[in-house]
Formats: sequence, structure tokens, C-alpha cells
Amino acid sequence: MATSFLLSGPLEVLLQITAYLSTSDYCSLRSTCKGVEEVLFTNFALEFFQKRKFMFTEFSLQALIDISKSRFSTYLTHVIFGLERPPSGMQTPIAPILNSPGTNDMQIRFNHLRWEYIHHCDLISNSQEIEMLAEAFSNLESLQIVGIRDFDSPTRHRDEPPNNVWRSYGASTFKRNTGVALFTPQSRHDANVDYRNGQILYSSRIFSSVLRALGQANSKPKNLEVILRQSALTDQSFSIPKWTESKISPVLRHLNTAFLDLNLESSSMFVEGDNGKATECPAFLLRGFLHRISQVEHLRLNFAFSSLEGHATDFLAWLAMPYTTIMPSTSADIPLPRPPPPVDFHSLRQLELGSLQTNTTTLLAVLRKFKCSLRSLSLHRVTLVAHALAQARDKENIWIGFFNEIADLNFTLSVISLSNISQRYLGTGPFYITFLNRSSHSMVRPTMMTWRGSDFSRDVKEVTEAMFIHWPQVLSYSSETDSAFDSDVEVMDEEGESSEDS
Repeated sequence: MATSFLLSGPLEVLLQITAYLSTSDYCSLRSTCKGVEEVLFTNFALEFFQKRKFMFTEFSLQALIDISKSRFSTYLTHVIFGLERPPSGMQTPIAPILNSPGTNDMQIRFNHLRWEYIHHCDLISNSQEIEMLAEAFSNLESLQIVGIRDFDSPTRHRDEPPNNVWRSYGASTFKRNTGVALFTPQSRHDANVDYRNGQILYSSRIFSSVLRALGQANSKPKNLEVILRQSALTDQSFSIPKWTESKISPVLRHLNTAFLDLNLESSSMFVEGDNGKATECPAFLLRGFLHRISQVEHLRLNFAFSSLEGHATDFLAWLAMPYTTIMPSTSADIPLPRPPPPVDFHSLRQLELGSLQTNTTTLLAVLRKFKCSLRSLSLHRVTLVAHALAQARDKENIWIGFFNEIADLNFTLSVISLSNISQRYLGTGPFYITFLNRSSHSMVRPTMMTWRGSDFSRDVKEVTEAMFIHWPQVLSYSSETDSAFDSDVEVMDEEGESSEDS
């Protein structure tokens, strides 16, 4: 009778009622009768199966395969892979388990933990995850976005904390069966080098496996979004072996959007430079990878580990070089690879750069190269560095000069987004930029602003006059980077919903 009453009214009223239910209550309502389940199915599928997050365990990937073969398959457009993994359990004290009184619950949980770890190792070492991913991808005809993340999004609006977090499918089941949480990436500034390297290598392995599986399944999503807060992709991540090139290249050529969180502090390659002399080439493999996605319209590059000017600026200088189809010749006297030629992002409309230090000249050169197509620019945690101490003594705002030059170049930009930007001089800073507070509800100046318009040259004065720098009374000159800049601040990311096993 109650369910008949619910079905007798307009669908909009029923949806308004269910919007206030927790996930468990919502699922209980759906199971009351077939009529309610059918009426709510589309909205349920859009909320819980349009975007889902998985991890590299057999249980989680099998769930992805099962979903890809179900009626939810056509709704699944966005698949995310988390970097959680089962811990080894080797550090778990055995004595308390052996001496636990009563039932064998602790021993059963410990065995479950060990088996989960062993199965995970078998999955990865035998490349079985690629086969499982390829099977799922081949069934997901509506797939548009594939992402990799190392964090959970607390945007589950139906539930109260701590249940408002969208976790990878299987994470809750793992903790319930083993009594321990999955191993998750920790701070990228962790002092333990072995731990940090292991974390980065695992991120690279997941990235490589996803690309190989997409190629094997001939799946061509529009977006590839790597959004990492604690880890990053090293140059090794962008190696595409010859035996996979014919499968992966079509996937990359089809991309419209690419988000990449990078670690350029890893080892460089040496290439043939001028007069046949060897020269260092940071991000050698990344440069080749970008050639494969040169048709993207939206590119985001986060230089996650670049705390000092160096490799990031070298890379940006290469990115700013004029495009050429002529490959440099290789000397027969030196067995070194040729440096990758400049890349041509001829359709690039939206560029986002984050977490890097560079100079005005290099950054302007990058923008100038893509001037014809670029319509949107986002700079997050970007520090402009000046090497003239006179600028420091005069307390010059480098960003004002930067934006004045953009205005003089007559860019056809319609959006400029700035957040947590700063400037520093040789041996000083960083000095952070705040913006005019246009809100009457707070006295604190915001650290971000967004300009939208059709004529930045006309509005540049309004933008620069809204920028402020808090100068110290006395500028101290030091060769060390300010510790505040090395703090664990989030990189540019997106707080969209993901999902978990409900």
C-alpha cells in the first residue's frame, strides 16, 4: 500500500523525497518492490554508476567486469582507479594472534589479509590486471573519461561523515574482512626514499597498465585524467614499448583532454646536442608522449616535485620552441638518441599549469606559442622567479609586468584563473599574492581569482590593481628556499564525485 502511494504521484515528488535518504535507506527503498525499482532505476544509475572508482585488486576489477556486462554498463562514462593496495601484513605482530582466546576470528582475518596481498602480487606480476581491464573496457561503449587518483573524494551528499567519502570499490569490504585499512599513498615529501620511490613506481605501473588495457580493448575515451596529491608520474611512466605502440597510439591520438601530475626530478636522459656533444634532456620520454597527444584541446600539467627552478623551466622552454617536422641529424660518432622535436598543440584551447617555479620569459614564450588557439589559462601554485636583486629592493610585483605583457600581445583569452601564485627573487621569498576581497562577509583577502571577459587588454588594469603582496619590513637574502613553499599543499585537482562499493 505504501509503495503504491509512492508510485501514484509525480516522479519529481518521489525523487525529492529520496534525495533526503541515506545510501542504505535509498537502497532499501529500491528493494521494496519492482515498481519502485523500475521508477528509480535511471536516477539510481546516474548517481551511483555514471562515475565509479576501482582499485587493482581481483575483487575490485572483477566488479568492474561484472558492471560492464550489466544493464548499468551504458551509464558508466567515467572510470577512476585508486592507488590503494593490500598491505603485506608482515609487520603485524604474530604473538597476539597466536594467543588470542576463544574463536579463531583473528587468525581468519590475518589469513585473509595475507591472501589478499598474495593475490594482489600475483595479479600485478602476471599482468592479469591488464587482461581484466581490457575485458571491462571492451564492454563499456559509453566510456568517456579514465582517471587515476590517490585520494578519496568526501562528496557523498547522502551520508554523514565518515561515510560521506567515495572510496574505491571493495575498500569497505576489505577492511570488514581483514580488520585493517588498505595501504594508501602518503605525503610526497616523505623522507623515506625507498618508500617514496616504491609509491612512485606503483603509480607508474598503474598508468602503464591502464594505457595497455585501453589499447588492447580498442577503447578510445576522450579524457585521460591523472590527478595525484601524494604521488606523481616519473618519466619512466611514459615509456611505450614497441610491441604495444600500435595498440596504444590510436588511444592517445583520440584524446581531447589530458591531466598529468609529473615528477621531473627523476633521472634524465642524455641526447646528442650541438656539435655531437652529449647534453642532458629532462623528461625525454614525456616529450615523446606529448607528441602522441598533440591534438588535445585541454592540457593540465602539474609539476608536483619541482620545488626549485630547473627541470620544469627546461621542459617549458622545450614546450615553447617553434614546431618543426624536421628531425635533427644524428652524428655517426656518438651513439646518443636525438632530442625529441618540439610539439605542436595546434588545437590547444585550455592550458593549466601548476606547482612550478619558472621565469616570466619562459612562461610568456609558452603562451605566445599557443596564442592562436588558447582561450583559457589557469595557473595554480606558480612562482615567478626574478634574478635581478634590484627588483627585490624596489619591491616590484613581477606578476603585474607579466600580465601587462599578455595584454600587449593581444591574446584572445576569455578566462584566466589564478590560485596560490607567488613570486621570489634570487635568495628571497616566496612572496604570496592575494587579491581584492569583493565579499562583505570576510575581511580576509582571497588567494585566488578568475577573470572572464572578451578583452583582457581592456581589463588588465582592473586585474593588476586587485593584486597585493605582503612584503616583510626587511627583505632577507638567503640561498635557501622558504620552508613554507615546500609544505604539503594540495596540487591542482578536481573534487568531483567518485564512488565505492555500497
